[in-house]
Amino acid sequence: MNTPIYCNSIGISIPNESIYKRLGMPVSSEGISMPPNKSIDAIIRRAMACCQLQGAFARLPVTQRTKETVCIGDDWCIESEKLSFFLKNSHAAILLAATAGNQVMEMISHLTDSEKMGDVVVFDAVGSESADYALQHIHRHISKQVLMHGECITSARFSPGYGDLSLHVQKDIHTILQLKTLGIDITDTYILQPEKSVIAIAGIESITDTANASLLPVPGTDNNRQ
Repeated sequence: MNTPIYCNSIGISIPNESIYKRLGMPVSSEGISMPPNKSIDAIIRRAMACCQLQGAFARLPVTQRTKETVCIGDDWCIESEKLSFFLKNSHAAILLAATAGNQVMEMISHLTDSEKMGDVVVFDAVGSESADYALQHIHRHISKQVLMHGECITSARFSPGYGDLSLHVQKDIHTILQLKTLGIDITDTYILQPEKSVIAIAGIESITDTANASLLPVPGTDNNRQ
């Protein structure tokens, strides 16, 4: 898995209640909007149709680790005490990325110019949630793969910009995963473009070496939403 693997078309179904929660709308214990809002549901469907979900991932060995630094691959050493602790039981790291594509951002720009700010808020939420779900979809796929080899993937994911992990690491991952292949660029300030794109790091552990039962299976909710 040292070479990036690309997921050029990710087909997933995102529950409306996930969008409602991101919008701050009330949701019942059964996960249903209270009351259902047909006009918002219609906007959600339009926004989902604009999302072109793609992703990539690669597996690299964890070659060295100290309290303050973790080295991944041949010569990539990252200064981050929290990431080093996060990967303390991992013999490999998974680099993941996902994007909702350009079209949803173009629609947000168009709606902003048209001063349809209510629609903008919904499109923005759908784009963010879609990218998160695409990343989660890849995470689950890897979980099933490594399980066959007596390994498990960490249930949480660690993203650049969280804790003491510099946002600069986002550029390194962008280069390693060759994300331009998916049309994902990165600015001089390490912001991904299209905006609704996400990057994360997960760890791979031997099942026999970990006592953390929560590592299997990968839960349905991302521990590090962006």
